[in-house]
Amino acid sequence: MACPICKATKKNFSIKVKDYEYDINFTALYSQCRSCESIYRTKPKKVEKEKIYYPKNKYLPLKGNIIYDFFKKKYAEYEKRKIFGYLNNFLYKRKITILDIGCGKGYLIKLLSDNKSFNCFGIDPNIITRKSNNLSFIKASYDNLNLLKKIKPNIIIINNFIEHIENLKIIKKIVYQMRKKCFLVILTPDGNSLARRKFANYWSGYHAPRHNVIFNSKSIKKIFPKSKNIKLKQFRIYDPFTNAISISNLIKQVMHNFVFNDLFKITFFLLHLFADIRQKNRILMIVRLL
Repeated sequence: MACPICKATKKNFSIKVKDYEYDINFTALYSQCRSCESIYRTKPKKVEKEKIYYPKNKYLPLKGNIIYDFFKKKYAEYEKRKIFGYLNNFLYKRKITILDIGCGKGYLIKLLSDNKSFNCFGIDPNIITRKSNNLSFIKASYDNLNLLKKIKPNIIIINNFIEHIENLKIIKKIVYQMRKKCFLVILTPDGNSLARRKFANYWSGYHAPRHNVIFNSKSIKKIFPKSKNIKLKQFRIYDPFTNAISISNLIKQVMHNFVFNDLFKITFFLLHLFADIRQKNRILMIVRLL
């Protein structure tokens, strides 16, 4: 299977990753492209059945719980500060419309809607359509370009979702629909992070089998149309919770099938809980249509 980003066929490695979060008996296969170093799912080739892989009653980004919601809300505050920091001059000039694609429970878009001068929208196929003040949630697919035309956002956010998309051509279509001086903000795990190398097949960034492609700072640039009217800026941010999930994945494996050597791995993993605090472990890409 060729790399979905650069179409190269040679691989650096392939690795089997279990679905540690929901069904430990299910295994997906991921490979790293030797050319662009993207990591992509080779088996299963597609994941499209939302009722199986994204069940509302189990999938935490949709269901949530007290602990999960607490940490996601806290981290959303950090994401908000980072986005505001890079778009500060633009955000405070005028009333703007913000669209969060694949918003899940809407942790980030809810925080952004605290600014009453923002007109905020969150779309996701698993939410209930509703509106409250300046925030509207719409039950819709991420590839609903007609909805994009109707909302006419100044800022589009794709947060922890681009890695789920099966057909990445939709990103180019979204860019083509953007108005001049509109921003596209993408946040996604970094496949070249130190944690990915340390935690191996327990790394939470795989989120098997739900993540289709795991990008790095080089490969993510390749998904955008080559146009002089587009300006790309890339930053790195840190997410401490993903490493904790990686450790949790190993603990689940130990509980499922005890192997004595895994106890040493837990100690090793704990030493790398903050492995990416300097290098960072997520990509923040800002695309502007000039």
